[in-house]
Amino acid sequence: MYRIATSSPSPTGQPPVDAVTSFEGISPRDRAESLGRQGWACQQREQLVEALEHYRSALSLLETAENRPLWRLIVPLKNNVATILRAKGHLREAEGYYIQAINMMEECDTPPWGKELADLYANLATLYISANMPEASVRMQEQSLRILEGARPPGTLMDHLKCLRQLEGFYRRAGMSDAAAQCSARFAAVAQSPVSALS
Repeated sequence: MYRIATSSPSPTGQPPVDAVTSFEGISPRDRAESLGRQGWACQQREQLVEALEHYRSALSLLETAENRPLWRLIVPLKNNVATILRAKGHLREAEGYYIQAINMMEECDTPPWGKELADLYANLATLYISANMPEASVRMQEQSLRILEGARPPGTLMDHLKCLRQLEGFYRRAGMSDAAAQCSARFAAVAQSPVSALS
């Protein structure tokens, strides 16, 4: 999902060819980007310990930099660290990284109210389900849906439907059967709308 690089790991399992292994004369930002790409490649190969090391090393390089202009780099790194920590069961620590990433996006000079921020809220909602906190997961997923619906350009039809389906499930986990039924009806209406045929 939300990631720092689009490159995929090679079939041989080696890091991407653009990964920098010698950092002499390279700026901290470029080093961090390279470490992020290596982390993503490891994460795709399910080498989570190695991926976490790369991501944390990248973040440590950026701690001394002025963070705000680098949010497009820092936010995916924090998201990816949180996702790995969540998978490893370190939910409290993962929550902290997700919240830091959300705060950084919301406080940037030109708020990117779009899919990336909606994804962060959805990830936090999933974490709260893992922590058996269904009411908190509902609040986060509702916020994800609000962001998708208010984004310019708006989220895609598939993004919208996925968000609604997850929200329905979270309502059910929270014992909110009426809200779940309304969400299910809304899902059906969105899926059958004339706009959906064009998407």
